[in-house]
Amino acid sequence: AAAGAEAAADAPYALGSKLGQGAFATCYACCVQGSAAPLAAKVVVRGRWVWIGGRSVPGDVAVESLRREARALRRVGEHAHVVELRGLRSEPEREVLLMSLAPGGDLAKVALDCPSGMPADTVRHLLRGLLAALEHIHARGVIHRDVKLENLLLGPSGELLLSDFGHSALVAPRGEQRLYDKCGTKPWCAPEILSCGTEGYAGPPVDLWSAGICLFALLCGKMPFAIADEAADPRYARVAAAQASGESACGVLRGWLASGKGGALDWGDGADALLDGLL
Repeated sequence: AAAGAEAAADAPYALGSKLGQGAFATCYACCVQGSAAPLAAKVVVRGRWVWIGGRSVPGDVAVESLRREARALRRVGEHAHVVELRGLRSEPEREVLLMSLAPGGDLAKVALDCPSGMPADTVRHLLRGLLAALEHIHARGVIHRDVKLENLLLGPSGELLLSDFGHSALVAPRGEQRLYDKCGTKPWCAPEILSCGTEGYAGPPVDLWSAGICLFALLCGKMPFAIADEAADPRYARVAAAQASGESACGVLRGWLASGKGGALDWGDGADALLDGLL
């Protein structure tokens, strides 16, 4: 972020109401002395063991994740569709990341009010913001690796804001660097992350895959499959087989929905082409 964004890094602050709870951090509304705009604070308590990925890990892992998020946001800088870093506080009992506040909450909660899917025009507007954010962070050498509805927030004017860079990786901008660690949230993960071996995976495509899952979830009100693992999810296995033979993934998903198990799939050919390009 610009230098002015963190100018009040040492100013007193006060935590307000709780906004949300993640795997290892709690988010609060926050007021910083000298700042007219309310902020959000992500707080990690030192020394507390946390439950991540089905196992208990030391709190140092959570602190490092918060610091990784700060490093990623500093490299990303200011963008209309990315939350803005306002400071990182390292205190004796806790680590606190200060960010711009997104008063509209996250898209996962918004989507709950649209069980049959959101209007196509609304989804188009949101996806345009997400793809603009991903294009920007990738150009700056940041791979998000945890794109999901819970990490897509709504700003003061309803604009989409990409948040939560705790799983991010910093790479050479527009480089060909491979990544090798498995991370993210399984239902949203690209298959190459889940099956990652010695060959690794390229960064930008895994974020675009997750954007495709978001697109489907917003349009349909449900996930296309539980996990992108052919052995674990027969529906994904059919999608992977179709892709391997040069066919449309959307054709498989439309067949599933038309069978009566998922309802109707009512969008235009443009969304089909976009989804096939992302998945």
